[in-house]
Amino acid sequence: MLRTMGTALAALVMATGVLAAPAWGASGAVAVKVERPRALPAQYEGGCPATTEFVARVSVRGATRLTYRWVRGDGGKGPVRTVGVKGGAVLLRDVRTFGSSTSGWQAVQVLSPRRTTSAKARFAVTCLTPGKVTTSQPGAGERVSAYVAAPERYEGACPLPGHRVTFTGTIKGGAVRYRWVDSDGGPQPAERLLSGTRVTSTRTFLASASGTRHLEVLDAAGRVIHRSNRVAYQVTCSRPPQEDPARAAVTSPRVMPDSYQGPCTGPLEFGFQAELAVTKPTKVTYQWVRSDGVKVPGEIELKAGDLTASIAMVWKVAEPAKLPRGSARLQVLTPNAATTVPVTFTITCGADVELGDTAVSMYSPQNAPCSLTGNPYWATAAVNVKAPAGTQASYRWRWADGGYTRAQDVTLLEDQTLRYTWPVRFSKVGSAWLEVTTASGTVRSKPAEVSVICDGKPLADAGGTVLAVAGEVTPDDYHGACPTTLTFSVTVTVSAPLKEPVRYVWFYDNSTSSGVEELSFPEGGPLTRTATVTYHPQKSTVKSTGWVEVLSPTTMLSDQVSYKVTCS
Repeated sequence: MLRTMGTALAALVMATGVLAAPAWGASGAVAVKVERPRALPAQYEGGCPATTEFVARVSVRGATRLTYRWVRGDGGKGPVRTVGVKGGAVLLRDVRTFGSSTSGWQAVQVLSPRRTTSAKARFAVTCLTPGKVTTSQPGAGERVSAYVAAPERYEGACPLPGHRVTFTGTIKGGAVRYRWVDSDGGPQPAERLLSGTRVTSTRTFLASASGTRHLEVLDAAGRVIHRSNRVAYQVTCSRPPQEDPARAAVTSPRVMPDSYQGPCTGPLEFGFQAELAVTKPTKVTYQWVRSDGVKVPGEIELKAGDLTASIAMVWKVAEPAKLPRGSARLQVLTPNAATTVPVTFTITCGADVELGDTAVSMYSPQNAPCSLTGNPYWATAAVNVKAPAGTQASYRWRWADGGYTRAQDVTLLEDQTLRYTWPVRFSKVGSAWLEVTTASGTVRSKPAEVSVICDGKPLADAGGTVLAVAGEVTPDDYHGACPTTLTFSVTVTVSAPLKEPVRYVWFYDNSTSSGVEELSFPEGGPLTRTATVTYHPQKSTVKSTGWVEVLSPTTMLSDQVSYKVTCS
């Protein structure tokens, strides 16, 4: 009954993915139309590593699934992937990280339902030396990482809540940190640009004012590596009659950070800020009103020539594990009543570990279509884990289809890489990630794609997923005459009737297996079923373990079961 299972080496390659193609193909029932891919940003100058995102929209007629890969100007080709197409179109993305200056192009190659290749998306990355500051001046004609458009000058009435000026900037730097700097207010809190290139900032005026504003791009350590051009602003407000009382307005509330995920073993601080403006010199009394009922009072005197101010408050959360969400608003009490809308932060308590991105590599010993028995693809997932040395943790690997490995206990090193290798015997499209749990909470790594198309046959809709799998061996401690019989039973629970059977394998720690077994869940039948395989030991064994690995439609491992045979 038992067959020896071979092992395979696995090379580690970061998984990325996306797709695209050109105009509608030849006439017929199936057609593919791909818009030109875009590189975001197309040109980058700043600190490295830098991230460039490639995006392409694909329209499909006459098919619901699309198989593709990204191709690159350096001759590289991404892994083949299959995605579902809903509503006749799909938006595809690929993300690449560069540690040094480079340039090139990337395109999408559609393999099915109709083969075609998209136009090229060109990009350039220029890495600046950390700590080196570059400055761009208007009209310099050079490629810059940040530029601010000059706002129009304003002259007229500035009634409550005031005249609002919007500053618009362009940052060519992908996911970077930046901050706005005003001539009369200094640097504002740093923000993060996650996608796109456009950033904005606003300021409200109730009285005449002038000054300059520019952008600063920061590196990971918070150092300025690039300054944009400075733009001048000038707001001339019509003077109200002298007998009119002073009036105040508050706008642009914000909190930084607006979310936190990590260990909750100590206090956390959240900084709130809002903009205050008055029509004439006056003293303003105000209070921050927090969602926990606490009111933080304050006052400020605004004098001629300085009729705007930023009002800040720091909320120190002493026990973050007890406060998943909080908010605050700024309320003006005198010279008139005014208030902002509340701004909110969230707290997600996680483990005191830092997880890198998930990397997945695919390996086929014979570079051939995966088969049920002798020639599967092998997938290896790897995640770098950083934690205080000696941290006690448990971890498991998870898949997007609901599957998971059994939890493993581990004493973490300060810096290590966790890996897991598993066979893929059927077409598979999804993602995998690592989940780590310590006494302070649970965190998970960023998912990475797992994509295998076996023999050109895309993944079929199974109709449901496996929810749970459990194994048992009877008897688990045998004493008596040999040979004897051990019965290994597996109990599988699914979410719905399945179009294809559940395929699974019993593995044993003596490097043997049961071979692939099947369990069907047809319409009208039970959603929980038990099946057995038998083993006939000829002689005594040391204490051994076994476990069940579900191969499809969900990747999942049961907990281990132990057994021992003592022949008399």
